[in-house]
Amino acid sequence: MPPKVRFTKEDVIKAAFSIVEENGFNGMSTQKVADRLNSSVQPLYSQFENIDALKRVVAVRTQAIFRSFVLADYSERKYLNPWIGEILFAKKYSKLYFALFVERNDHEDLFLDVNRETFNIMCDTLEFKGLDINITHAFYRHMQVYLYGLAIMVCNKYWLDDSEEGLIRVVTEQGGIMLKATLDGLLLDRSKWPNAARRK
Repeated sequence: MPPKVRFTKEDVIKAAFSIVEENGFNGMSTQKVADRLNSSVQPLYSQFENIDALKRVVAVRTQAIFRSFVLADYSERKYLNPWIGEILFAKKYSKLYFALFVERNDHEDLFLDVNRETFNIMCDTLEFKGLDINITHAFYRHMQVYLYGLAIMVCNKYWLDDSEEGLIRVVTEQGGIMLKATLDGLLLDRSKWPNAARRK
């Protein structure tokens, strides 16, 4: 009789992570993890109370990867680093990005923690240090909207120049435009928007 194959907790996590990376959290199930391990569901339940507990561990691991991207140094303009990191994460882990920020899931709190961290870091950069918090919030909100749209295009292969250099360039250009608009008060005062009367 061949010896029984034993799977470690890490084996189960890696199998689950690979499924989420390909199909999102909604595509992960006990049976799919078992199939990925070429096993029964027993290894999963011997290591985790249920599928939700395993999903949470995968989400925490994903948060760590995402955090490593948004906290890395890409530009001398430090306030741009989180935005560059997010778009590069979306390029490399497109299904994960979609799973985290488009699909409904129970792990938003993990990424809100990262958002708070990057916002506080941005507040201490040369461009924002000492500014009114409302100005910083305005920039942050508008960059979030821009990056989200760009990231979805990158994930779906709609953005033509999705090379790392091209993505860094477009985020840097847009970040500079958005910063100038913020400092000029255009993102705070709706009366300064083009055709503002029609938008009321």
